[in-house]
Amino acid sequence: MTVDARIWQLPGPRSFVDEITVGDGRHVVATLPRRLSEDQLFADDLAHAVLDRFRASGREARRVSPDPSQSVLAAVSDLCWEPVPTVPDLLACADLADTVLVLAAVDLGEQARAELPRLLERVECESRALPPDARPTFVVIGSRFDLPSFLGGARSEVGLESVWFWGRLSRWDVAAHIASAQRREDTGLLAEVRLETIVEVAAWDIDTADHLVTHWCGDPDRLPAVLKEARGAAAEYADLPPERIDGVPPAAALAAWDDRAVDSWQQRLHCGPSALLRAPDDLARVVWAAQARVLLPWIEQRRDRLQTLVRNCLGERYAATTARTLPNLTPGAPIEIGPLTLLIQYERGLVDLLGPATQLRRARNALAHLTPLSIAEQHALVERCEQLS
Repeated sequence: MTVDARIWQLPGPRSFVDEITVGDGRHVVATLPRRLSEDQLFADDLAHAVLDRFRASGREARRVSPDPSQSVLAAVSDLCWEPVPTVPDLLACADLADTVLVLAAVDLGEQARAELPRLLERVECESRALPPDARPTFVVIGSRFDLPSFLGGARSEVGLESVWFWGRLSRWDVAAHIASAQRREDTGLLAEVRLETIVEVAAWDIDTADHLVTHWCGDPDRLPAVLKEARGAAAEYADLPPERIDGVPPAAALAAWDDRAVDSWQQRLHCGPSALLRAPDDLARVVWAAQARVLLPWIEQRRDRLQTLVRNCLGERYAATTARTLPNLTPGAPIEIGPLTLLIQYERGLVDLLGPATQLRRARNALAHLTPLSIAEQHALVERCEQLS
């Protein structure tokens, strides 16, 4: 994982921190994909975001920082005047009353982490008889393997809530993140197309989005190679449910989610950019969707500007010329780019407008038939239509 602490400033991830720090007295396990839970920097950045949020609200919050050889109880004892050898002692410790204890499971040694689910189960059970302001509250940053096993397979209990990092990134989050990483000179239509394509291709995978921002020039022909550099060889997961989902990962997707191969994207299960590498047609369709979202409105604006120029050039002859050249046109209606190009070809006085008209028609026809434009075609479109800006 390469994403830095900026991620917690984005609205979606910030809502994850909000849920963790809601402050209703329950203990919380911030449940990350296993790969993220093992990333020390990611866990540290999340811990700092949680601590900052609690402290901003006026709550006392402290980081539990165990040595690799320490148990959780031993590490918590370092925060107290007296040792806390048992869970009841920990919960009754006056030094920790109404204090939030933030623990990243990745900081624990192998034995202590193996004991963490059972410890949290006991903490949850023993806390029920105590008011929240008379005992500490745990916030543990870990994975689903650090969760206690509750009856019926439940993921939460009365005194403990699991908050899952599932579906936390929206397209607006990813767009805002990569926009902040773009160079100042990366402006204009082609930069917009590139950014939109990165969002469509990377989806929730913000690491891949960062890689594409840095290494992809915007050429669709180069995209598969750069995408392969970003993702490498990823495991394949079969039989993942395609249906609409929300809340937490479906059971069939848990292993893929742990491996950062799947997440919720726009409230549907999305297999991320690795799946696009295995399906070139799907990758082309995603590139087309991004281009269409940016280019079709741009083309329509230039078509409207072109029609205005034609009307101004023809003056009083406009109505008669359009009626003669385009007899099926409804008087006063917008003229589509194809018929408008024919009208320009018919009138010698409009020859200067034929280049942009032809380029607009080619681009519009390609996109209308689900065909993405090459980088050369994008450049030609911008250059030939400069007079319409």
